[in-house]
Amino acid sequence: MSNDSAGFLEGNGSKYFPFKNIGDSITGVIAEDPQEKQQTKIGTDELLTWPDGNPKKVLIITLQTDLRDPENADDEGLRTVWAPNPGGIRAALIKAVKAAGAKQLDVGGKLTVTFVSEGERSNPAFNPPKQYSASYAAPSGALAAEVAAAADAPANLPAGMSVDVWNGLSAEAKAALGALSST
Repeated sequence: MSNDSAGFLEGNGSKYFPFKNIGDSITGVIAEDPQEKQQTKIGTDELLTWPDGNPKKVLIITLQTDLRDPENADDEGLRTVWAPNPGGIRAALIKAVKAAGAKQLDVGGKLTVTFVSEGERSNPAFNPPKQYSASYAAPSGALAAEVAAAADAPANLPAGMSVDVWNGLSAEAKAALGALSST
């Protein structure tokens, strides 16, 4: 991952969705497994920790959206949502996942996050905390089966092999192909 904060914010080529104004909302399909990272101090690469020394964490969720930057012909609509712990987005996500009867955010699930209001300012020097709502629909049917099947496949399938073919192989055949690819 890049050491510059702009590159870090854009991560895998997706743009960070900033939630600047009340009412700002993003909807998309979760495009990759959410990643938990240690937060860094704004403008530096200094890792942030709590007073007890434990790392401050942020969950980064990449969504495939309908959003496009008209000034960027390569924009494919990927956007990231950052959910610090603790934080308003994270609390909204937990509530949304529970409401959906799910255990976690899964690739293929549909997520909407909205900046709904500002909370009480705890210190005159700080901005008031942002309050969020979220809704989540877990992947279902064929998409859920496809996501599960892909999870069983190795990161680098042999050339020309689909996930379906891989999943149809015996354990011995998978082991033999794995041994060949590691040589």
